[in-house]
Amino acid sequence: MHKTLQRQISRYIEDPSQITQQWQNLLDSISETYDGFDSDRLLIERSLEVSSKELKELVALLQATLDSTDEGIMVVSDKGLLMNHNKRFEEIWQISPEILETRKEMQATEAVLDKVFDPVAFKQYVESARDHPDEATSYVVKFKDGRTIELNSRPELIEQTNVGRVWSSRDITKYLTIEKELTSKVDALERLNKAMVDRELKMIELKKKIKVLEQTSNLHYIVYVIKK
Repeated sequence: MHKTLQRQISRYIEDPSQITQQWQNLLDSISETYDGFDSDRLLIERSLEVSSKELKELVALLQATLDSTDEGIMVVSDKGLLMNHNKRFEEIWQISPEILETRKEMQATEAVLDKVFDPVAFKQYVESARDHPDEATSYVVKFKDGRTIELNSRPELIEQTNVGRVWSSRDITKYLTIEKELTSKVDALERLNKAMVDRELKMIELKKKIKVLEQTSNLHYIVYVIKK
């Protein structure tokens, strides 16, 4: 008989031998029910333990994946709470851990304003993205330290329901520098090519003038010979 049921019976029945067979059958049925409850409880606890372990492993894998990317990622709920971010996000935006621990998007935004060239435009962009939760947007932020950050925002959807936003940041400073250098080199090559073309055209024109002069000189010589 189930131990819990035995304790309950001992509290009210001093002599178990006085229990009739009919009542004993009922108690046996109750004991089986208790045993079934215990089995179900153990099965649920084991399932929860396995699910919890799998969930922790999944979260750890997701975080490791986020930390391995070159982009700074921040996930914000539809209530404006910071749900998750990776290390690259901390490196790019240089927001203190104390502010990130508040989990408030507005405080994180305010902490960046003194680092960018145009804080008013940057804040307006963030607020506009928040006011249009179903739209994907992009913005280029220029930092006072010389860096240029490409910021993208898109809605986070779960089963077609908008539950927040995902912000991704990419440092494009070196790419812009390379692009500027390439543009400068292309401009220099175009100027050189134009100079060479101009030189060739001038050479052709000069050759024509020389030919005319040569023809004129020969004519003068022939007239001089005839007169003689």
